[in-house]
Amino acid sequence: MKKVFALSIIVLAALIISGCTCVGTHKAKIEGGTKTTSGLFSFGAIDNGYPMIPFYSKFEVSE
Repeated sequence: MKKVFALSIIVLAALIISGCTCVGTHKAKIEGGTKTTSGLFSFGAIDNGYPMIPFYSKFEVSE
């Protein structure tokens, strides 16, 4: 169990140092406005940077 914990700490530290755990945002035009989603683990190479774990979403109406 100690080895699994140590390995998970090492992987987590590597992700933090590499910058992959940064909060990212994704804006998408939707009918009637723009939807903005913020989340963790946002990678630019995966689906145009859409956050993998979204935690906040807002919708702005265009006029």
